[in-house]
Amino acid sequence: MIKTIQNRKTKYFKEYLEINNEQLKINAGVGKGIYLNILNRVINQLDIAYSIHKRLLVVRFDLHLKNYTPNNTAMFRFIKTIKQWISRNYKMKDIGYAWGKRR
Repeated sequence: MIKTIQNRKTKYFKEYLEINNEQLKINAGVGKGIYLNILNRVINQLDIAYSIHKRLLVVRFDLHLKNYTPNNTAMFRFIKTIKQWISRNYKMKDIGYAWGKRR
């Protein structure tokens, strides 16, 4: 099985994926797929950032909420706060981000 549809998103199960003439190894674990649309958005953000700056720093945050929230308000507040902090402390204007939500 290569692709399945789940929650209106396509899961991809191959070991490698080619995007922009570049072959990427998928590190998702045996039998676990990835969502192509989310991965494409992340790669697009990296490509945009690399076209502006030749050196990039990528930081991953794992946020855990105590209770389920039906909307993304907490995430957007966090992103806004961290972007303001980076802008203020590092004088950066172009700050990209990508995020995903586990359910």
